[in-house]
This record gives sequence, structure tokens and C-alpha cells, in this order.
Amino acid sequence: MPTTNAFLALAVFGFGLLLLYAPGVLTLRLVGLRGLTLAALAPPVTVAALSLTAILTRFAGKDWGLVPATIGLAATFGAALVLRALGIVLTPEEVPGSRRLRTVLMAGLAAGLILAVVPVAVGAGGVDSLLQRWDAVYHLSALRLIDETRSASSLTVGALSYGTGQAHLYPAGWHAFASLLPLSSPTAVLNLAGTLTSGPAWVLGCAALARRVWPHLPPAPALVGFAAGLITATPMSLWIGWGHLPNAAALAMTPGVLAFGIGALDRAGVSATARLSGRAGPSGRVGPSGGVGSSGRVGSFGGIESSGGVEPSRRTGPSGPLGLPTGWHQHAAGVVVLGAGAVGLGLTHPNAFLALAVVALPVAVAAVVRIARAASAAGHRAIAVGLPAALTVVTVGGALAFAVSPLAASVTGYVGDEPDGAGAAVGSVLVGWYELWPHVVTAAVVVAAPYGAVLAWRRGAPWAAGMLAVVWVLYIDAAMGGPTGISALWYTSPARLSVVTAMVTVVLAVGALVQLGVAAARRWSGARARAVAAASLAVLLAAAVVASSLYKAERTAKLYDPDATGVPRFVTAAELEMLAEVDLEPGAAVLGSPFSGAALLYGLHGVPVVFPIAGQVWSPAQQTIMGGLDDLSDPEVCAALDELGVRYLYQDSRPYQASGDYRALDDLEVPGAEVVAEADTARILRLPDCHAG
Repeated sequence: MPTTNAFLALAVFGFGLLLLYAPGVLTLRLVGLRGLTLAALAPPVTVAALSLTAILTRFAGKDWGLVPATIGLAATFGAALVLRALGIVLTPEEVPGSRRLRTVLMAGLAAGLILAVVPVAVGAGGVDSLLQRWDAVYHLSALRLIDETRSASSLTVGALSYGTGQAHLYPAGWHAFASLLPLSSPTAVLNLAGTLTSGPAWVLGCAALARRVWPHLPPAPALVGFAAGLITATPMSLWIGWGHLPNAAALAMTPGVLAFGIGALDRAGVSATARLSGRAGPSGRVGPSGGVGSSGRVGSFGGIESSGGVEPSRRTGPSGPLGLPTGWHQHAAGVVVLGAGAVGLGLTHPNAFLALAVVALPVAVAAVVRIARAASAAGHRAIAVGLPAALTVVTVGGALAFAVSPLAASVTGYVGDEPDGAGAAVGSVLVGWYELWPHVVTAAVVVAAPYGAVLAWRRGAPWAAGMLAVVWVLYIDAAMGGPTGISALWYTSPARLSVVTAMVTVVLAVGALVQLGVAAARRWSGARARAVAAASLAVLLAAAVVASSLYKAERTAKLYDPDATGVPRFVTAAELEMLAEVDLEPGAAVLGSPFSGAALLYGLHGVPVVFPIAGQVWSPAQQTIMGGLDDLSDPEVCAALDELGVRYLYQDSRPYQASGDYRALDDLEVPGAEVVAEADTARILRLPDCHAG
């Protein structure tokens, strides 16, 4: 396997960062966004463009690569220019705050990013290190398939799940991006793409969400960005601990899209309520008004929320282009941008799109209730009744439609770990002891979330408490093994839902801690008392940083070290060396369990294997082989072996996990077989010639 020079890895990391952020930033800037929300929304918009371009490239019969990707991103930029020409843009807002405050924000975001990424990088031990988790091996195989077929289309990558190789749906947004990184080492591509998509977007998104929830607390985004990297229940931990790379990437991008969605719903509520209440001026402009329970603060689409309501001279004109109602272009731009972000989430991993929908639901309910009340007071009873009814129909109908879809069926049957009791499940969310790398630092940071929800409610944002209730209910259901079934679309996985829960709790808790700190500072009037308090806080933060970082590095090292004990392994260091050096007949396929190093022969070196992944739908030839292992000289079995090009058998007496479907392959004794390579508990046999009669 090729090794990657450190300088080359750094250069490719910079290229990947530019590829992931620059197209989204330029596109969104054209439609009026800027500031923190712009940065947080850029990755899902870029991924949406890449995903759709990959699909169109396949339809056009062309190969996927940097050229079609560049064309697709340029087309996205062109679409933004068209929107701008039509006036479908968001009004830029001034970003209040001193230069010092902006410096603090940058420092907080940088610290959070370092805390999220560096301990994991140190624990991994190198960019070429192999993450020995099942899902990571699956994604290595998916990247190999893209390299072979030159297609990163979400309509074809699912072919990996079928022994016949038939095209099948599989959201491939993450893979479309990762496959563009110019590296020859598959593991380096996996590690760099995982870090690029799961680290920065999470920190930026949580900070942007904090700005929505706490517009009156200027330090909140910086502190939340820091805390988002400090805690252990992060997307980085999800893809390292479980190998869920696309899921981690999608969940990392969710807070940024959610922050923008709250602003869009906020503005829609303000505009509709003002019109229904008769607060529009003679020119049709909307006068000052509060947002979705925001106590006079209107959520912005771009930078920090303004605290003075909607500025008539900047918000809307007397009429929009094409003769449509005043302000239509603002709302249309909001819908387009939110839609692009949602598509990016869905084509990276659908359960992130679902997380966005369910967490944003309380905000939508608050906006609809606000509008319905205004409509009722103004005598518009059809709107007062019809709007809540429409939201109910859309919500229930959408949930039912997704629940019966093939995509939902592929995840709802997933069986997780041993479930917790009700008391343990409830206790884990109350104290912040999440399934995903539970640690005292995470608990200390997020335990104040309920108090944060109360404070947000008091300032007129009850939807914050609704968001907390939603993520808690989902997590508890998953931790208890899914008794209600509502967490099934997240694989009934408390690990995955740990990230969804942390997304909300870290924002609410840090806001509460800031409020408590402000209250405490008012009581400590003396300079000496404040100095002691500041020093104590610095010591606590330093201890938290050290504890969190060491824990992440240690957990990561156990999963990357090929010779670590106590955790399952596909291969040892000696077996990895065997895979790299074994001389096999070109084009010959290897028969072996997907829980052995056979799967890595394909993912790392492109050697054809019969079962590159577990859970594959077997082809007729595969079924014949697995049903006739007791006699490989049987004419039908011989024909199946010849059809698949099988010449070798890979065996491991200590596979990643025992599997009834594939165990026979490791125990099989084949008369006349020749050992061509052997290391530790694994060996590769050349099968004797077998010709169908």
C-alpha cells in the first residue's frame, strides 16, 4: 500500500478544504449570505452540487473526476448568478460587535477545531493508518468501486451491495467528494476525507446555531465552537469509533443547515405576522417585529442577528421583480438555500436530513402558531385553521411516506447493542453520559442544557425546549432498544443519536453557563475576586482540554493499532504486510469471508474478491458456491467458481467477528490447495484446478 508524504498529505488536506468550502462560499455569497452562517452552510451546498453532478455525469456516460466536478460547481455558481439577476437574494446584514469580539470568535472556532481534530490525528498514528471498523472497510470498498467504474452516482454506488453488480441506490455524496482527493493511498483518502467533512463543519455549525439561539449573548458562538470540539460525542468520534464516515459527515453539517432554517422560519413568521396584523407600511414594508418567539430579535440569514427588528429601508421594497408581492425574493432565496443544504445532507446520509426535519419541527410549530394567532386576531379564520392543518398533513404524510420507502426498510431492521433500562436511558441524557465515547468532560459541558432551555423559553423561544425534548426522546428510545420505533430510522443507534443530541445540548448548555457567568460576575465586584474566579476557570478548562484530548487519542489508537488487544481486528500488522506483498494471478478473484482481510484485498489493493462486504445480496453463482463448499469439485460449483474467476481462498482463524454465513470459509479444508501466503492467523490458498464437467 502506498505511503503518503507528510507534506503531500498537508497539501491535499488544503486542497480538500478549498474544494469543500470555496464553491459553497462563493455561491452563497452571491445570494446574500455572509459571516458565520455562510461558512457553516458552505459544505452541504458544495456536497449537494457534487452529488447531483455525479448523477448527471453518469447519465451523460462520462467518467467522474475533477473535470466534471468543476463543470458542475461552475454551473452551481452560474445558477446563483441567475438568482442574483432576478433579485432572489437575501439582504446582507451588518455584523455588530467589536473587532475584539470577532477575534474572540475566531479564537474559539480555531480552538474547537484543534480539539476536534488533533487528538484523533495523534491517536491514529499517521494518515495512512487503517481504521479497523467494519463500516470503514465498507467505505474503502465503495471508493474502490468508484475508482473502477468511474461513477460516483448515488444511483449506482449501491451496486456494492449486490453480488450481481447491478446498479442500486446509495447516497454517495461523501464518496463523490472523497474520490476527488488526489492521493494513491486509499486509507489516506479515507482519513483525510473523514476529517475534512466531520471536523470543521461541526464546529462552525454549532457556533452558527448558538448565534440563533442566543443572539443577545455575543460570546456564545465562540464558546460553543470551543465546546463543540472539546466534548467527546462529536462526528469525529462517530466515524473513528464506529466507522460511520458519511453519517458523521452529514450530522456534522446538520447544525449549520438548522441554524439557517431557524432564521428562514423566523423571517417567514415575522413577515406573515406583520402583514396579518396590519403593520406593513404604505409601501408594503414590514415594520419592526419579533421573530419566532425571539423577543424583538429577528433571525438573520447571514451574520449575527440584529436586535432592532426589521429595517424597513433594507428589508423590502414596495414591489419585487416580476410583479410578485413585496419580500417574495427574500423568502424564495431562503427556500432555495435551505433546499440546497437539505439536499446536501440527504445525499450524504438520509438520517441527517431526518434529524434536521425533526429538530426543526418545534421551530416550525412556533412559527405556525404565531401566524395562526395573528390570522385569528385579524379575522382570517381560513389561515388560522388551514396553516396548522397543512403543517400537520405535511409532517404526518412525509413521515409515513418515508417510513414505507425502501430506504427506510434498509435501516429499520437494524439490531443494535444490548438495550438499557428506562432508568439508565433517561439518566444518560440527563447527565450527558452519551453512548458515543462517554466522558466526564462531555457530561460537565452539556448537563446544564435543561436550564438553557428554560432560559431560552423565558426570552420567548419555547422551540429551544421543544428541540431538547425531541432529541432526548429519540436518544432514550434508541438506548432502550427502540420500544416505540421512532429511533429506527437512525438504526436504533444511541451512538449516532449522541451527535444529534449533543448538537442541541451543547448549544443550550453553554448559553446557560454564559448566563450564569454573567450573573456571577455582577456579584464579584472586586478585582481580586474576579482574578481568582478567572484563574480557577482557566485551570478547570485546561484540565478538561487535557482529559478530553488524552481520552480521544487513546480511544483512537486502540481502533487504529493493528496489534491492539481487546478489540476486533480484520488484520494484524503482519497480515497487512502479507496483503501488500502477496503475488496473486492478475485478475484472479479471492473467495473469503468479508470479516477477514479478504475484504481489504479489494479495498486497499483492488484485488477482485467474491464477498467485498457483508450483507451482500448473493448472486446465483455465489449461492451455488456457498451451498457446495463440501465439494468444490462438483461440476456446478466448478462452473460457479469459473464464472466468478475464483482461484484463491482467504482464511482467518480469528476473523473480525464470527458469522454463521461465512464461518465455513475459514474452516474449509481443500485437498490439493497450496498455501501462497501466511501471516499470524491468516493464510491465502491457491485452489486446485477445477473444471466444470
